[in-house]
Amino acid sequence: MGRRMWSRRALAALVIGCLSLTACSQIPTSGPVVRGDEVRAVVDEPAVRVLPRDPVGGQSPEEVVAGFLDASASFENDHEVARRFLSPSAAEGWKPEAGVTVIDDNPDYRLRRVRGGVQLVAQQVARIGADGAYLPRGETAIERTFDLDRVGDSWRITGVPQGLILDRIETSLAFRAFEIFFMNPQRTLLVPDPVYLPLDQAGSATSTVQALLAGPTRWLSPAVETLIPAETTLVVDSVPVDNGVARVDLSAEFLDSDVDERELAAAQITTTLLGLSSTVTGVAISVEGSPLQLPDAPPIMTRDTWETYDSDALSPALGGLFVRGGVVRRLTEDGSAPVQGLLGTGQLSVDEPSQSWDGGTVTALDDGGRTLLVTRPFVSAGVQTRVTGTRLLPASIDAQDRVWSVDVSDSRPRIRVLDGEGGWEPVAVRGLRGPLATFRVSVDGTRVAVVTDPPRGSGRRGELLFGRVVNRADGLQVEAFRRVERTLVEVRDASWIDASSLVVIGGTVGSVLEPTLVNVNRSVSSLSGSPAVGIRSVTAAPGLPLLADTPNDGVWAESGAAWVFLVAGRDPAYPG
Repeated sequence: MGRRMWSRRALAALVIGCLSLTACSQIPTSGPVVRGDEVRAVVDEPAVRVLPRDPVGGQSPEEVVAGFLDASASFENDHEVARRFLSPSAAEGWKPEAGVTVIDDNPDYRLRRVRGGVQLVAQQVARIGADGAYLPRGETAIERTFDLDRVGDSWRITGVPQGLILDRIETSLAFRAFEIFFMNPQRTLLVPDPVYLPLDQAGSATSTVQALLAGPTRWLSPAVETLIPAETTLVVDSVPVDNGVARVDLSAEFLDSDVDERELAAAQITTTLLGLSSTVTGVAISVEGSPLQLPDAPPIMTRDTWETYDSDALSPALGGLFVRGGVVRRLTEDGSAPVQGLLGTGQLSVDEPSQSWDGGTVTALDDGGRTLLVTRPFVSAGVQTRVTGTRLLPASIDAQDRVWSVDVSDSRPRIRVLDGEGGWEPVAVRGLRGPLATFRVSVDGTRVAVVTDPPRGSGRRGELLFGRVVNRADGLQVEAFRRVERTLVEVRDASWIDASSLVVIGGTVGSVLEPTLVNVNRSVSSLSGSPAVGIRSVTAAPGLPLLADTPNDGVWAESGAAWVFLVAGRDPAYPG
């Protein structure tokens, strides 16, 4: 697999040791904040039951539509009560599973009479697709028309928009965010696919497995693959959880693959179910009632069973990097030391280092950001290869040891990837324009996070965007960029903290720019302050303290609920 698995605890201890030597009594005894599985965990809370009201005689057309909208928030018996507001033919043709239009609940929506029916006027804030993908809309005005006619003595809806229309409160009560796991194209790491699924009587274990069997969301699908054979279903539409063990009984189609592929499929199923809550501690898979036999897996599988496919189990092999006096240095238990090879000799004045997960590749920018130097310090003392440009960003390196170089001098970024044979291959870019401040590829190599860098005086601010990496017939392509949250009005830098989350330097309306946690399922939460006003960059890795630098050339580390000064220097870098 071309990578080493290293203990998070070991490297965390290394950084803590460095903190203890440099910060002394300033360090909280609670130690650094450790992130990892808790970021991805989803609490399987019981759904809050919506008790809808049946239609009553004498209701006006507006009251019928209002009653239908309220009742559609109840999922019981396939929206049984909501269908009573529809004519028989409309009730039969209505497909609530087509997706959700999420509207603002403040101010309330308006209903007005139009020819032949009632029109809803509202502000749409998001859309949940039929595949569960959540996409913010940014308060877009919408209109939806409901046709009505008399059915007996009462008004009934004869023409209804497909899908559901729910406000934000109803959505938060009826849906929860989950992560469904698929494989990267190299089949080396699991990739989370965030979805929003309704909480129904079947339970979250059943809903997430059904979503997994249905395949990845439309956005992520070109970048990943599933090893679960097509047409595989649950034998019974239920995944019971008994004494912490989720039991998944699959149809015979699951066996339409070889043993290696079944192991990867089992890893997908296990990791998806273990993310539900702390009460799910193991997964047992059977096929048509017979236990699944895998040579390298026990009957009850846990997270440890498939740790080799968990990118959040990776940690930098040799600690974080930073720059002091143009020399790339590595954090050690004694403080720091120059890296091996040319970048640690001082013969060149470099900045913005990057490193691979096994420490075997170290890069840095030279010549004012116009040359990226790639070194293999344990193999050669010099530069293995280089790439030139006009305005290069720091390299980003994924777990496949691919070095990504980005030149942002033009309106369309120029991306190149260093392949295994030492050649720089161009990467096509679609749907992304304007200067960039940050480009970071996810550890699994399937997604990128970019921060835009609008020109001064343009009136625009930096945004966090996500794109997918697709291996097309003519080479790699980065495409389909989208914004997954809209609460941050300005973003300056970003770094993957694990497979599902990033730490960004960002700010909401009226706030200062500070480290903020952004989850790809659109949740945003504040971290423990900032080391200083004017923080320049931040770097993160699974289970390790955040590192940041400030304009006065100081590297800081997050420790407990505070930040402590670590070493003099700048440009801290974990892998990624």
